[in-house]
Amino acid sequence: MTLSTSGTPIEDDNAGQRRRTRQRRDVTVATVAKAAGVSRAAVSFAYNSPEQLSTETRSRILRIADSLGYAPDPVARMLTTRRSGAIGLLMVEPIETAFADQFMALFVGGLGQMCDRHGLALTLLPPLLGSSLAMAQAAIVDGVVTLGIAPDLPAMGALEQRHIPLVLVDSAPNDHWSSVQVDDEGGAVLAADHVRELGHQRVAILSFETHPAIGSGTYYVPAQRLAGYRRGLGAITPIIIETHSDAESGASATRRLLTETHPRPTAILAMSDALAIGALHACHELGIRVPGEISIIGFDGIPVTAATNPPLTTIEQPIAEKAITAMQRLLHELQDAVPLRRDHTFLTTRLIVRQSTAPPPPSD
Repeated sequence: MTLSTSGTPIEDDNAGQRRRTRQRRDVTVATVAKAAGVSRAAVSFAYNSPEQLSTETRSRILRIADSLGYAPDPVARMLTTRRSGAIGLLMVEPIETAFADQFMALFVGGLGQMCDRHGLALTLLPPLLGSSLAMAQAAIVDGVVTLGIAPDLPAMGALEQRHIPLVLVDSAPNDHWSSVQVDDEGGAVLAADHVRELGHQRVAILSFETHPAIGSGTYYVPAQRLAGYRRGLGAITPIIIETHSDAESGASATRRLLTETHPRPTAILAMSDALAIGALHACHELGIRVPGEISIIGFDGIPVTAATNPPLTTIEQPIAEKAITAMQRLLHELQDAVPLRRDHTFLTTRLIVRQSTAPPPPSD
């Protein structure tokens, strides 16, 4: 306790906060019900089932509860409503790795926009101690949007057993869940057509690494993009290098490609803008001019590509729209007692031509 200059005790901020907290804890449902002249059930309805009360009655109860400093216990409320008020984003990568790419910030922003609009929390669900299955079993959420998770991953089965509604993003469509994808193959065709029409004959592809944790078989997005590149290149046989999805891995793979391959390629098709930015950095380090000696094209259309040196040619996909569409579908499934038919949405891509692509050098 602090004393004033006159010797009068002054309550410090921490003590005052503790006192106010104790007072709030003393206010119960019964306290609010008595003050409002209603039953305890009516107070519960005001928070958990507002449709059971008139607008006037609910407003009066909430006003009195607020004046008394009452707030419902979130755990008790969850047990009553059987809802957590949270939507989960199930991811393949740890948070630290995932947010190294601007793609994730845009995608989460789209989810967050919908959560804000509907009064929901957004919970990130990265692998728990390296296990997506453990996270799926432990997550306290009402519904889940998955990103890049194969339908045969054990985590998906765990969520299905828990009867948690799901919408898949960047995964192969199936009969169990609704899904949202972009036209990855069509976008890759646009990229390959672009470099082929410029006259490039020696082409390399920086591909995402196929990882066993993502599910058995070929990872859906790389498979779609690789098929599109091959279709767009026609008779041209590309060099394919698999690597991690971050920019540094793209730079490392490009350094190996350009120092160990003879003759070296004159164009690089990167499966993401992050990989393409890494390739740009490697070329700068090696003194290789872009696009004078080699052309580079990315995929995603993240904003930073307009400010690279040189500005990056890329395939733009609607990242935020993809997230918003997935959330709209998930909210429909959460609100309907009878499951809706499975819906599969495909969004389009477009080619944005900037200064990182040009015809190959005259000698080629």
